[in-house]
Amino acid sequence: MKLQIVEEPQLAFHQGKLHVDIRAGLSTFGAFDKGSTGVPVPIRIGVIGTTATVDGVRDWLEHCKRGVASDEQKLKALRPPFSWHDTTSIWNFP
Repeated sequence: MKLQIVEEPQLAFHQGKLHVDIRAGLSTFGAFDKGSTGVPVPIRIGVIGTTATVDGVRDWLEHCKRGVASDEQKLKALRPPFSWHDTTSIWNFP
């Protein structure tokens, strides 16, 4: 048996910045296509379900708008908190 170590791939973010962690990359640099003319702002989503499930999704998205905390105590760099740079341009709920 032959063991081969595969390096973690770099992910591309805004202005060609690279990072291996999607949350850290988005929080630090922003989305790859941020500011592109072809990207709709705000991003529209549709939710199909009962009133309770639709309200639950809306409440969860509103909660995420404030950021997502990390409960990691020892390896904080591996599970950083997550927040958006500009929540007003991507979150717009009727």
